[in-house]
Amino acid sequence: MERCGDDAACVDALQEIRDSGDLVTRSYFEAQYALLRWVSSEYREADRILSRSASNLMGSCEANHVNLLLLYWVHQIFGSSCLAMVGEWGQALGRFWSGISNLEKNGDEYRARNVRLYQAWAHLHMLDFDCVLRLCASSYPNSERAAHTESPLLGDPVPVDARICLILRGSAKLGAGEIDGALADLSMVRDAMDRQQVLLDWYWRAPLHSALTELWLKKGDTEKARRQAQEFLKASLRTRERTYQALAWEANARMAMISGDHAAADACVSQALSLVERWEIPVAAWRVHATAAEAATDPKLARVQWRLSAETITRLADSLSRTEPSLEVFLSAPRIRQILNTQQSRASGL
Repeated sequence: MERCGDDAACVDALQEIRDSGDLVTRSYFEAQYALLRWVSSEYREADRILSRSASNLMGSCEANHVNLLLLYWVHQIFGSSCLAMVGEWGQALGRFWSGISNLEKNGDEYRARNVRLYQAWAHLHMLDFDCVLRLCASSYPNSERAAHTESPLLGDPVPVDARICLILRGSAKLGAGEIDGALADLSMVRDAMDRQQVLLDWYWRAPLHSALTELWLKKGDTEKARRQAQEFLKASLRTRERTYQALAWEANARMAMISGDHAAADACVSQALSLVERWEIPVAAWRVHATAAEAATDPKLARVQWRLSAETITRLADSLSRTEPSLEVFLSAPRIRQILNTQQSRASGL
């Protein structure tokens, strides 16, 4: 499946498997195809395929415990992550919690830790940095040691999970103001990736460079931030992950604005807006619209972009239960407050 040259070939191959394969085989390859849809930013379609495959397999006498457990685990991680990326945050958290609880009841702490790691990623989108740090600590406390080796010690995460954990932890430290700690975590991942590639490095390089861009901006080193923003864009354009592509264009727009290159800023904003208009990527959209508003020289265009940013933020917040602690954290984040306050003042004509 992963060697298919294009979407049509993948669809044709999957249909052949559905026509001739048994239920377990079909479910396995449907899950593989769903992961292709996930990394192509077709989040709802990926979750739909995973949910259907898991449901079909659970209702079949052909499935054994191992088949069910593997597909359930994939569904909990990637289906839930798809919901988080598409802005269905409340549903995503509910599924994460349910999956972790069931895995722990079955004594499968290894997979429970893995699901907690991806839950941390969801909370990073919600700007709940303290929660990210808690989840990373409870998932993989020995990430530093495991990030560099193909032979982790018993109880350590595999290198790919260690690297993901360090990226999430470093990003959360950055958001919480722990700049030096963030640099240590993110630099460790960057060095490990440069020395030896492992599974999914190609995907997680984009979030890594995103975090490093923001880190150097906070440190006031615009030249290093600019280089990281360029690397962020290169990494994202090697994939079909539109959320990070849009965020990379947005980051480069901000760098161009800092340097006073308005033409470059406008070009980057245009690329980012094109993505958020064509794809359902709200995690990126609220940031893109806000930066577009700041870059706009036309007051009417700026008002439209501030409104779109605020509306996206409101939709994301509304997806969470009123009792969910991350809701208050998200709405109280400085950038979120700035956007909502700006939109409110402009709407009232102040």
